[in-house]
Amino acid sequence: MSPSKLHDIKPVTRKKINSSSKKTEIQSRAGTASSKSRHHIHRIRRAPKSSGSGVWFLVMFIIVGLFFGFSIIFSSAEISVTPQTKVISLETQLTAFKRNIPESILFDVFVMDDEIIQSIPSEFESEVNEVARGTVRIYNSHSEDAQVLAVDTRLADSEGRIYKTLERVIVPGKKIIEGVEELGFVDVEIYASETGDLYNHQGSSLRLVVLGFQEANSPKFETIYAETLSPITGGFSGVQKTVSPETRNRIIFDLKNELESTLTSRAIAQIPENTFLVDNMKLFTNTEVFESFNEDTGLVDIGVTMSLSSVLFNRNSFERYLISNYMNNVTQEDVHIANLELLNISYVDKEAQTVNLSQLESLVFTLDDSIDVVWNINKESLVFDLVGKRKKDFSDIVRKYPSIATADLKISPVWRWKMPEVGEDISIIIR
Repeated sequence: MSPSKLHDIKPVTRKKINSSSKKTEIQSRAGTASSKSRHHIHRIRRAPKSSGSGVWFLVMFIIVGLFFGFSIIFSSAEISVTPQTKVISLETQLTAFKRNIPESILFDVFVMDDEIIQSIPSEFESEVNEVARGTVRIYNSHSEDAQVLAVDTRLADSEGRIYKTLERVIVPGKKIIEGVEELGFVDVEIYASETGDLYNHQGSSLRLVVLGFQEANSPKFETIYAETLSPITGGFSGVQKTVSPETRNRIIFDLKNELESTLTSRAIAQIPENTFLVDNMKLFTNTEVFESFNEDTGLVDIGVTMSLSSVLFNRNSFERYLISNYMNNVTQEDVHIANLELLNISYVDKEAQTVNLSQLESLVFTLDDSIDVVWNINKESLVFDLVGKRKKDFSDIVRKYPSIATADLKISPVWRWKMPEVGEDISIIIR
C-alpha cells in the first residue's frame, strides 16, 4: 500500500485540560494530604498531653501521701496536767528518833566546819592583850546522868594553864547500846584565863581536866574531862599593828553572815538523798574570831571559824507519818507533801540547842504550819490509755483519773484528730 498522502494523515487529538480544573484537582489532593497530615499531627500531640496528666496526678498522689505519712510519723501530743491538792493546817508537837523505829519520824545530824579570812591595811599600832581561844569536847563517862557545867568552868592542862568555858553546857550521860558503852559529850568554846601567846596550842589534841573536880577530890575528876578539837590560838601581849574596834566589829559581823550563808549552801548541796534540812533547826556553834598581823603581806588578817550543826529529817518517814496520821483513805502511793523543806518546825526543848545534836537519840519539835498535799499522777498509765485514741475522747479518759484536777491537750500537727500511735510521742507535764 502506498503511503498516504500528506493530507490523509490526521493530527493527534490532544485532550485539553482546563487549567483551572487542574488547579482544583491539585488543591484537592493537597487538601486531602494536608488533612491527613493534620489528623496525624493531632494524634501525635494528644498522646503526650494525656500521658502528662497521669504523671502529675501520680506526683500529687505521692505528695499527699507523704504529707499525711509524715504527719503521722512526726505527730506528738503534750498534756499539761494539774493534780488534785489539799491544804491541811497543823499545830502539833511531834517526836523524831535517830534509830529506825517503825511508823516514826527519823532524823540524823549534819555537821560542817569552815573558815573565812579578810586581810585589810593596819590603821595604827597599839598595845594588844588578847586571850587564846579554841574549842574542846567535854566527855562524860561517869554515869548515865547528865552533868551540868556552869559558864566559866575552869579546865586545866598538864602544864597548869587554865582555860574557861564560854557558856553553860549540859554533858549527856554515857549509854550502853547493844553492850557497847558510848560516852556522852558536848562541844564548847574555851578561852585562856590570861592574855599572851603562852596559852596558844597547836598540834596534837590537848587533854584538859575539870579543875573543880580535881580540887574537891571528886571521882568525876577522872571520868569527866575535855580534849581540844581545834588549835588554841589568838593569845598575844605586846605592840601590834591593828585596826580600830569599829572596823574590827564591822568586818567580823560581815564575815559571820557570809560564813553562815556559805555553810548553809554547802550543807544543802551535800545532804544525803531522801533527807531535808529545816532552816529553823540550824545551829551555828564553835564560832571563833581571830586577828593577827601578817608580816609577809603587811596586812591585818581578821578571820572567823564556825561550825554548822543541823537536824536532817528523813523525807520518806516524815511524809509517811503525816499522811497516815492526818489523812484518811490515802497512802504514800496516792499522795505526797510538796512543801516539807518550808515547814515551820522548831525545837521544843531549848536545851537541845546547847548540847551536841549528835548525842540526841530523840528530838521533840513543834510543827505549826499548813502542809500541801498533792495527788500523784500515774503518767505511764495515762499515756497507755491515750495512745491512738480520738481527740474527742480525751476528756472522758481524763475523768477516769480522780488524781487529776484539770488537763489540757495540745496535738501536733493541729489537724490530727487522734493521739499518736506511739507512747513515746505523748508527753505529760505536771503543773
